[in-house]
Formats: sequence, structure tokens, C-alpha cells
Amino acid sequence: LYEKCPVLKRALERAFDNRYIYAKDFRYRFGNIWLFVSLLHDIGYIFEGEIGPLDPAVTSPHIDIGVATVNDFFDNRFWQTSHIHLQEEKQALLSLAGQSLPPLGHSLPGIGDSLRYIGSIPALAKRLAAELRTNSKPSVKLAGKPWLADDLWCLHYDSCGRTQMAERVRYVTEVFKHAADEGVEGSRRLDHAVCGGLLLLRISTLYYNIWFATAKPPKSTPARTVQASRTFRDAARSVRFHARWWWGAIVWATAATAMHNILTLADDDLPPRRDANSRRFEGGKLTLDDDPLTYLGILADTLQEWDRYTLSRDGMFGARTPLLSSETGLSFKDGKVVVAYDTEDRTARVKETLDRNLDGWTNVVEIKAPQPTVIRLSSRNAVP
Repeated sequence: LYEKCPVLKRALERAFDNRYIYAKDFRYRFGNIWLFVSLLHDIGYIFEGEIGPLDPAVTSPHIDIGVATVNDFFDNRFWQTSHIHLQEEKQALLSLAGQSLPPLGHSLPGIGDSLRYIGSIPALAKRLAAELRTNSKPSVKLAGKPWLADDLWCLHYDSCGRTQMAERVRYVTEVFKHAADEGVEGSRRLDHAVCGGLLLLRISTLYYNIWFATAKPPKSTPARTVQASRTFRDAARSVRFHARWWWGAIVWATAATAMHNILTLADDDLPPRRDANSRRFEGGKLTLDDDPLTYLGILADTLQEWDRYTLSRDGMFGARTPLLSSETGLSFKDGKVVVAYDTEDRTARVKETLDRNLDGWTNVVEIKAPQPTVIRLSSRNAVP
């Protein structure tokens, strides 16, 4: 899509430039951002679960596994890649970075709120201010307060002049909290997309903040903490870290990941909203100019019907037949991606979803009607 579709490529290039994301190779800067919105966009399914009406439980066994896995990641696996193993060293580096991440809660609202919590990021905030000042770019004030992820996302979009995207973030956060606190049609749940975006931002921000905090520890820093700082940085010495990449690319990409599901839900799958005529976001369909990354994430997720082998809640006999990639037509023509599905029903469903959510999608994609299957018999196989 990004190489073959000029309309989409131009929109992405404008968005990159607006966020100070510069690189000689367009594919390089696109690929490093697209990773979050494509390959990693569904990692929030680790929190997938539902608590039904009248069930007094505050969580479910599957969600408990997700919580234990994520808590273990931040307690252990996050540090192992940097060769930090002693608990005293972990705490010393967190103290040096001025950041504290409490473990995830044990109820749906508690899990959601703790995933949203980023905390204070003084070292990263200081570095970002310095990089923006050096490059004569408008400042972004992040120092001096603890942050929630959705507030960072809103500030990012506001700083790029995309205030309606900030409104979309607020809307998605509202729906996310309502679904966890009160439920939708009686069932409480955590949205996998929002959880995924929150988790990706939490991991990235913690690493960046510690990285810049360990660059030049104060002279009063204990020798053991200084050595732990060197060990942490030696694990990624060949990598160049830029605070403006975190701000312009990672914060943006994780927001796009978080929004890709709730923005596409139909009214029946959303909670009621006070003083609103519709349960859906009332700011209109998403356009390429609003945010081409979120747009592309929703477009790709909607189009990719093939090779999704899941069990339907309707059961084995009521479920739709899985679509194989070999049964899907995919080509390029006149600057558009051309997709052909196997059935009229699937074709109509995809078109309806795109019509409901994305403005101008037909400028990027053409969806063709399925071609009838023709069985040719030779005269030798004919039945007399």
C-alpha cells in the first residue's frame, strides 16, 4: 500500500514531516513505525476476557494469566535483555530515572487504570526538550508531572495540529473505561486494542526514560548504580536513541494501535453516552488527512480477512468458513490495491465496514466482486 498508492504515501510523508521524522529512506521510517500498528497491534488480546451479567467476579482466569505475564515482564524480562538481574540494581535504575510503575491491578477497572499510568518521565522529558530546542522546533512540556498514556496521546495530536484526533483519543478512553467499569449490554470487558497500545507505550517509555537517565548520572550517584547504568546501556550500545523519535513516532504509533478497534465498532457493541445522539464518535468518518497511520491500520485490519483461524462464539457449525490467502486475489492497478474475496457476503461485509469508518477509502483500495468458479471437463472425463 505505502509503495504502490501515491495518495496514501503523500499523506504519510506529510504526517512524518509534521512530526520531525526524517530519514533518507521512506521505507525505513515507515517500516519502523508500521511495526507497532501491524505486527504488534493485537498483543492486547492477552487481556481478552469477559465477565457476564450478574457475575460478581472482578476478573477472569484468562485475564489473570495476562496480568501475571505482564507483571513478570516488568519485574524480570524487561531487565534481562539489559543484563540487569539484581533487584537492588533494578530499583536503583528506576530511582535514577525518577519513574515508578506499580504492578497491574487485579480487577478490570484496576488493570485498565494501571496500564494507562506512565508516571513521571523526567530524563526523557529533559532530553526531548533539548532535542527540540537544538532543531528549532516548538517545545513540548512533559516535565514536572506524572502522565497517563491517553494524556500523552492527546498532547501529541494537539502539538501536531490534529485536535480532532485528540478528541478521538478521549472518546476511545471513555468507551474503554465504561466497558471495564460498567460493561456493554451487561458484560464487562477490556478492549484488546487499547490494552495493546497502552502496553506498547508503557514498555517503550520506560526504556527510553531509563536510557537517557543513565547517560550521565549525577556525581553523587552511588558507584553500584553507575555500574548498573553502564551495564544497561552496553546491552544496546549500537542503537541510536532519539527522544524526538519516541515523541513523534512511538507515541503516535501506539495511539493508532489503541484506536483501531473501538473506532470501528457498531452501535450495538458500544456503551450508551450521555448527551449524545449516537454511541459512535460523532466527529465523522476518519480521513487520511486526520491521521494516515490510524487510517491505514484500520484499513489493513478490515481488509485482511484471510488466514484468520479463530473459533467463533457461534460455535463450530455457526461460524464462518475461514478464508485462505490462496483464495484471495491481491493486485495493484492505477495506484490502488485491488482485493477480491471468495464470496459476495464477505465482500459486502468488508465494504460496509469501510464505508462506515473511513472517508475516501475507494481512492486507496478497489474491492472486486468474487469471480464464479468454472469447472472444465475434457471429453475424456465426460460421462456418457
